[in-house]
Amino acid sequence: MAGVTEQGFTTKTVPEITANLNSRFIGAFGTQFDVSPTSPDGQCIGIMAEVLGDMWEKAEAAYNSYSPSDTFGIGLDKVVELNGVTRITNRPTSVAITLSGTAGSVVPAGYVIRTDDKLDFATVALAVLPAIVTAVCTTQGAIKIVAGDVHMLSAPIDGLTSAVNLEPGITGIVREEDPALRSRREGSTISRGTNSKDTIYEAVRALNLPYIRIVENNTNATVDGIPAKSFLTVVEGGTPQEVSRAIYENKPQGAQAFGSIITTILDSKGYPHEIGISRPYAVDVSMQVSISNLPGASIDSATLAQEALVAHTNNLNISETVYWGNLFPAILSAVPNIKVNSILIKLTVGGTFAMVDLPISAQQRARTDASKVVVNVV
Repeated sequence: MAGVTEQGFTTKTVPEITANLNSRFIGAFGTQFDVSPTSPDGQCIGIMAEVLGDMWEKAEAAYNSYSPSDTFGIGLDKVVELNGVTRITNRPTSVAITLSGTAGSVVPAGYVIRTDDKLDFATVALAVLPAIVTAVCTTQGAIKIVAGDVHMLSAPIDGLTSAVNLEPGITGIVREEDPALRSRREGSTISRGTNSKDTIYEAVRALNLPYIRIVENNTNATVDGIPAKSFLTVVEGGTPQEVSRAIYENKPQGAQAFGSIITTILDSKGYPHEIGISRPYAVDVSMQVSISNLPGASIDSATLAQEALVAHTNNLNISETVYWGNLFPAILSAVPNIKVNSILIKLTVGGTFAMVDLPISAQQRARTDASKVVVNVV
């Protein structure tokens, strides 16, 4: 059965419509009526079937227009408006700029800091040194910015000695795609329907940060450095002020927002509230590797293996474990014609070389360099 059913809307396809019309014409005029696709009557039936097929598709679209998971385009825009959400368009890339220099010096809003590629980022608010301020790119587009990219002062200011983004930027959006809009709308309903970890997460996620992790401690004792009845929000990107504001407006009453960076947020009556967040920090990893060259191996096999291990480790995400077993394919895919005899790894500080995985916490990111990766060819 086509149309609105208990299972939803079922559309008639063009072949089904054609078969139904053929059956009706034959029933009305007899079997001598020629409904073959090459006959004039058959071609007319085909034209009518195409038109009716388009109508069925439009009817299905109209039926689905009330469902955020099924509608699309402008229809989706109108549905999410019911939740107070609008599609993001032409949002520029932004970065959190750390301004350093003589304490008390003033940097006006609109001051420009540049990248080596001459992309301009203008600060959005007046800042009194030392400070962290948001700056937005004056060029529209989904421009990816890594830590340290924005660092060139556009003009001298008394007391200002440096300005740099210590965190990756928040990549801009030309036009938010339908899946992302649906996800944000869903997060909006979670945020408004609860007062919990999910609420905080969705509020901070709306800032479009590269990394967010919330760790709760619901016990009556300190756990992993987090005080009792507190939660820790670890973020990469954004300014402490905007992240802390999102946390304050959505956190449960009585729960402490713990963290190494404390920001004072004023409530609607002007009373101060201290909100803590933390940034991810690097933990160094050391490696001892033994390889053997097979016929056809490069004379630089040790160096290539070392570079492969450094790249693999430094490309791991925040909180991603350094899996010992994954180091073998990392070498073999980059350095052909070798045999890996052994790999021993450890945390550089306080670790012991072994064939083990290295767990990385929610606040950590694994890091290494050539000085910490020793590769011997035997």
